[in-house]
Amino acid sequence: MQKIASAAASHAVKPPAGERKGRGETPEAASPSAGQNVVAAARRKITHEEKMAALRFIKAAHEDALRYIDMTEEEVEEEYRRAGKLHVYDPDTEWQKRYARVGRMYPPPKFLAPELDEFTKLLEEDENGYPIGLAGCVGIFE
Repeated sequence: MQKIASAAASHAVKPPAGERKGRGETPEAASPSAGQNVVAAARRKITHEEKMAALRFIKAAHEDALRYIDMTEEEVEEEYRRAGKLHVYDPDTEWQKRYARVGRMYPPPKFLAPELDEFTKLLEEDENGYPIGLAGCVGIFE
């Protein structure tokens, strides 16, 4: 028990970088690294709407990943067959496509998923002649 108490005492909370005294440190020398400053600045710039959008996206992406993990290869192929897109099914890019679909339904803030645009291009290539959802209904009644 003595070791735990002494270890806790040695890890006392340090004052913020600008308030440190002694050892000849200037506030600039005692400031955190540039990487930490960028992270702190990004945290301050996140609005409530961005935070909620990020949470919705993360939750939906996680749920979709769990659903995909539980599926067998035959179930995935059947899903594509029912949608009439079995010819575009590619197991190597399926994770990226699912991620992009979630990103379309729950758009995340740009800083959260910068690679989402690349994955969305995979979907657009597949959907050129076969739009999904309501996009497939546009113009059918004209």
